[in-house]
Amino acid sequence: MKNKFEHFLVSCSGANKEILHSCPRSEIIKQAGIGTTILLTSILAFFSGSYALFTIFKNYPTAIIFGITWAIMIFNLDRLIVSSMRKRGNFLSQFKMAIPRIFLALIIAIVISKPLEIKLLESKIEKELFHIKKQQTDVLSEECKNIANEFESKINAEDKKVTTKENQKPLEMVELEGKEMGLQSEIKSLEKSIRKKNSKYYKEIRSLEQKLDSYSESDDFLDVTTSLQNEIKQLNRKIYRNKRPIRRKSEELQKVKKDIDVAFATYRSDMANLKTEVTSEKDRLRIERDKQMAECQSTLAKGGNLYTENSLPDLIVALSSAGDKNSVVSWISIFIMLLFIIVETVPIFVKLISPRGPYDELLDAEEHKIKIEAMDSINEQNRLLNKKISILQSIDGQEITQELDNNKRIIKSISDAHHVLVKDQLDIWLEEERKKIKKNGSSKD
Repeated sequence: MKNKFEHFLVSCSGANKEILHSCPRSEIIKQAGIGTTILLTSILAFFSGSYALFTIFKNYPTAIIFGITWAIMIFNLDRLIVSSMRKRGNFLSQFKMAIPRIFLALIIAIVISKPLEIKLLESKIEKELFHIKKQQTDVLSEECKNIANEFESKINAEDKKVTTKENQKPLEMVELEGKEMGLQSEIKSLEKSIRKKNSKYYKEIRSLEQKLDSYSESDDFLDVTTSLQNEIKQLNRKIYRNKRPIRRKSEELQKVKKDIDVAFATYRSDMANLKTEVTSEKDRLRIERDKQMAECQSTLAKGGNLYTENSLPDLIVALSSAGDKNSVVSWISIFIMLLFIIVETVPIFVKLISPRGPYDELLDAEEHKIKIEAMDSINEQNRLLNKKISILQSIDGQEITQELDNNKRIIKSISDAHHVLVKDQLDIWLEEERKKIKKNGSSKD
C-alpha cells in the first residue's frame, strides 16, 4: 500500500491486509473504496447522533460524546456487515445470503438520515411547529373556557336548588311574609313622619335643659327647676304618645314573625340547612375551579413560547405533517433518505456485483488452510483421546480381573474356615453324646 491513509481506509473495510499485499492494485483500490464509504457513513452518523441528542439535552459536550459513540457503533456494524460477506456460488445465492445484511443497512440508513432531514428542512419544520403549537394553544384555551363554563353551570345549579325550594314556599307563609314586609315598610314610614313631628319637641327639650343648666342656686331656684322639669316631662309624654302607633305596629310585626316561626319552623330549618349545604358546595366548586383553571393556565403559559423546548419526537411529527401538506417537502425528505440508503448499501452491492477476484481466492485459500489445520488439530485431539480411552479401558479390565481373583480366594478361604468350624462343632457334639451313654450305662449297674 502506498501510504498510511490508504492503509487506514483498507482497515475500515475490514479486509485482511496481509492477503491484500499479495493481490493486484485493483483489489486494494476496491477495498479502500469500500472503507471510504464506511468511514463517510460513520462521519454522517456522528453529525446525526450529535444533533439528535442536542435537540433533547441542549448541551454540546453531551451531544458530541454521544455522536462519537454512535459513529463508532455504526462504523463497527457497517464494517462487520461488509467483512462478513463472501463471494461464493452464483449471484442469486449470494443475494439471498445478503438480504439480512441489506435489511440491517436499510434500518441504519433510515435512523441516521432522520435527524439530518430535520436539520436540512428546519425552516419548514419551524413553520409547521408554529401552526401545530398554535392549534394546541387554541385547544388549551378552549379547554380553559370549558372548565370555567362547566363550573359556572354547577354553581348556578346549586343556586337553582335554593330558588326551587323558595318557589315551593307555602302560600300562607308567602302571605305572612308579605304582611311582615308591609309592616316593616309602615314602621319605617311612621318612624320618618314621627321623627319629623317630634323634632320640635326635642328642640324644646334641649332648650329647656340648657335653661335648667344656666340657673344658679337662688331663692326661686327650686321653683324654676321644678317648672322646667315639668315642661320637659310634658314634652316627653307627647313624644311617647306620638310613638304609640310605631309600638303597635312593632307588636303586630313581632306577632307575625312569631306566627311564621311557629307555623313554618320546619320549612325555615330545611331552608337554612339547604342554604348552608349550597354555600359549602359552591365554595368547594370554586376551589376546584380555581385549581383546575390554575393548572390549565399554567399549561397554556408553557405553550406560549412556540419555538422553545422542541423535542426530537415533536420535530419528527412536524416533519411528517409538513410532508403531508407539501409534496415538495415530502419528496425532499424521501430523496435525503434514499441518499443515505444508497451510501449505506453501496459496499454491500459492490461486494455482490463485483466479480470474484484474487483477494477472494486467497482469502478462501487462507480460510480453507486454517479450517484444515483446525480439523487436523481436532482429529489429533480425538486420536489422543481415543488412545487414552483405550489405555484406561485396558487398565480397568486388568483391575477387574485382579479383583475377581481376589474375590475367589477370599470366598475359598471363607468356605474352608466354615468347614473347619462345622467339624469342630461335630466333634464337640460327639464327645458330649459319648459322655451321656457312659453315664447311663454306669447308673444301670
